[in-house]
Amino acid sequence: MSNRFVLKRIPGEGNFQGHYRLDACWPQIRTGSMYGKELPSQFEFTMTRKKEKEVILSKPRAAAATSYLLLGALAGCGGSTATTPVTPNPAYHFIAPQAGGQSVYADVVVDNLNNTLNRTLTEKITAVNADGSFTASWADASKTVTMSGTVDQTFYPTVSDYNNVGQTLRYTVTSYSGSSTSCTASPHGEEVPSPLSGSQSWTLDYSLACGGSPAVSVSQIGEFMDAEMVAVPAGTFNAYRFVHTTVYAQGGTTITKYVTTWLNASTTDSRVLQVVTDYAYSGSTPAAQGSIISDTLALQSYK
Repeated sequence: MSNRFVLKRIPGEGNFQGHYRLDACWPQIRTGSMYGKELPSQFEFTMTRKKEKEVILSKPRAAAATSYLLLGALAGCGGSTATTPVTPNPAYHFIAPQAGGQSVYADVVVDNLNNTLNRTLTEKITAVNADGSFTASWADASKTVTMSGTVDQTFYPTVSDYNNVGQTLRYTVTSYSGSSTSCTASPHGEEVPSPLSGSQSWTLDYSLACGGSPAVSVSQIGEFMDAEMVAVPAGTFNAYRFVHTTVYAQGGTTITKYVTTWLNASTTDSRVLQVVTDYAYSGSTPAAQGSIISDTLALQSYK
C-alpha cells in the first residue's frame, strides 16, 4: 500500500515545493538531493535550507526554525494520518492549441544576488500541424537587456517547435544583435508527458544540443499529483498539477530544478497556467553570481 503526502508550505518561509511518496513503513524521497534515501515514517520531518538552497531533512525543531512540515505518518506505522483532498481518478490528455492563439505571462525571477526581475512574456501559436505538433514564438515586448552579476538574464525572442503532446523538440534563440543559437532536445524536452492518470509517475533521460557545443545529458523524474483549482492573474481555473525534478551538469556545476506545473484542465486546451521553479546548485564549481534561484511564470491573459 502506498500513500501520498504533500509538503505544506508555512507562509513567509520561502517557496520550495516538493512531494514525497511513502511506501510500506518507509518514505522514499522522490524529489530533492536525497532522492532514494529511506527515512523512518514514525517521525514528522521539517525541511530546512543550507547555502545554495541545498535541501536537507531533520527531526522537528522549534517552530521558528521550521520552514516546512511533512504532516502525518503512514497508516499502520503508528501516529495519525493527514491527507490532502484529491479529485477521484483524474486523467490528463494533452489538447493541442489553436493557431493564432496567444498567452501573456507574468514572469518573476529571483537570483542569488537577491535581485528580482519582473517581466512580461508573450507566447503566440504560429502554426499547428495535422498531427497536432505545433510552433510557438516567445518574446519580451520590452526588449530589456538585463545583466545580473556575470549572468545575462535577458529573455531573447525564441521560436520553439513542439511535438503533439506539447514537449519541446527544438528551439532557436535570437539575440537583439541578430545572432541566433539553435538547440535540439532528443528525444524531446522535459514538459509533462501525455496521457497520464492521477498519481502516475514518469522518468525521462534526454540530451540537449545547442549550436556547436557538446550535448548536455538531462535526467527527470515527475508525477501527476492531482486536479485542483488554481488562481492566477488571468482568473481561477480548473487545473492539473504536476511536479518534477530535473538534474543536469554544466562544467563543474550540477543544477537541480524543482518544478511544479499547473496546466489547464478544460476541454479546449492544455495551456500553461502557472509554473514555479526552484534551482539548487552543487558540485566542484560554485554557481555563477547572478544565477537564478527561483522563477514563477503565471498566466495574465489569453485569447
